[in-house]
This record gives sequence, C-alpha cells and structure tokens, in this order.
Amino acid sequence: MNHNKINSRAILRSNLNLLFLAGMSFLLFSCLGGTQASDGVSGNDHRIFATSAGYQSNTFTGGTPDAACAAAANAAGLTRTYIALLSNSTLSAINKIGDNGGAIYEISNASGTVEIAPSFNDGSTGLWNTSVSNLAHAIDVDENGNGNSGAAIFTGSTSAGSQDPSTAPIMPASFCNDWSTTGGAVLTTVIIGTSGAADSTWMQNGSQACNVQAHLYCISE
Repeated sequence: MNHNKINSRAILRSNLNLLFLAGMSFLLFSCLGGTQASDGVSGNDHRIFATSAGYQSNTFTGGTPDAACAAAANAAGLTRTYIALLSNSTLSAINKIGDNGGAIYEISNASGTVEIAPSFNDGSTGLWNTSVSNLAHAIDVDENGNGNSGAAIFTGSTSAGSQDPSTAPIMPASFCNDWSTTGGAVLTTVIIGTSGAADSTWMQNGSQACNVQAHLYCISE
C-alpha cells in the first residue's frame, strides 16, 4: 500500500473541505451583513477619527479639508477613503455621508471596536439622533488610535449637523471662505466642536477665528 498517496489524498480532501467552509462562511456573512472590510467592521459601516494635526483654515494638507483627512488616513495606513465631516456653503455635514445603514466606529485601538453611533437602519439617524442628543461614545482617538480629547474641531455646523443658520444667507464667507483663507472679507469666526465630547458639543461648542488652528473629524465614505 502506498501511504504517501493515501496521505496526499487525505490532505487534498481536507483542503477542499476548508475551502468549501470558507466559501460558505463568506456567503453567509454577505447575506447577513455585507462584506467585511479590511479594518475589522462591515463594508457598510464607517470609521471616524479626530486628526492628530491641527490646521488653520487655509493650511490643510493637500489644500482642502477632505484632502487633509485623506492624507492623515494614508499616513496612518488606514484602508478606507476618508473625508472631512464639516459643512461648507453648498453642503451640510449631515449630508456628507450617505444613509447606507452602517454604524459608525472609532479607529481600532487597544480597547477594540468602539461604536460611536448606531446604524441608520435601527430607527436612529446615526450621528445626529433626533431623540438622543448624545453619541454612544465620544470621538476621542486620532488616525493612529491614540487619544485625542479636548481638541477644537472645525465643523461650521450646528449640533444637528447643518450649516449655521445664523450666517444666512449661506455664503462661502460663513466658512472661512469655504475653508480656503483666514483673512480678507471672510467672517473672522467659525463654529467648532470639541473632540472627546459625547453630548452635542462634539459638533457645536462655540466658535473661533479662522486663523487659529483646529483639528478635523474624518469619516470613511
């Protein structure tokens, strides 16, 4: 009897069984909750962080808030596409991410997966829950998973995630010339939030001058 042939057939059968089980697991996961992203949460979900760097409104890496978020995420080795969660003269922060049913989590760190806001499909409105003003957990880590609490965050937004109505009519000047300058004819102040806050002040906590450094909230698309 050729034991080598028998062993080879047994190994082949074992490998085929493992491939079959892996395929079935993938199909089951896809049916239940979408594909798994490489950062540990569902592809339908989002990750969010507060940048480790601060910026004046005209010193964003790459020239825009979105480019600054992309640069921070890339430097940290994050796998998704990140954009800045703030309002400008044409778009409110609340409209920057789609209503795709995903929950929102902070960047993974030593404490594991931390949910910031629940899925849109569970009866809430995610980050801007109309019945509960608090986040499930404060946004208190940066792109590297390090702690980042108490930082001023450029938002240009009310606590509801909308453009500041007090600046009506809505114009680029209301948002540091759409986040491109610190002087000239622009308004001298803009709404900021505070990282590490779980109540409404995470998005709206007073205002500060455009030429004073603040950080960004960056969320995956």
